[in-house]
Amino acid sequence: MAIYYVNANLGTIKIPLTQEQVTKIDLVDFELVRNYSWHAVLDHRTYYAVSSVRYINSKQRQKPLRLHRVIMNAERGQIV
Repeated sequence: MAIYYVNANLGTIKIPLTQEQVTKIDLVDFELVRNYSWHAVLDHRTYYAVSSVRYINSKQRQKPLRLHRVIMNAERGQIV
């Protein structure tokens, strides 16, 4: 279980990731992402907070899910 760091004054929470990385989000968005296990993925010199989602009826067993897309409720193909 992860340890989260809350800053009530700023209304933010820090989520620890792998590779000695951390991401900071607004407290109001925490309910959207709290049930996922997040890790850091390096992509073109930028780290992203990523989780994996399993699909039951799909040829693909797992699909990466990026934290910023969850928070923004981005549609497939939408640039965020």
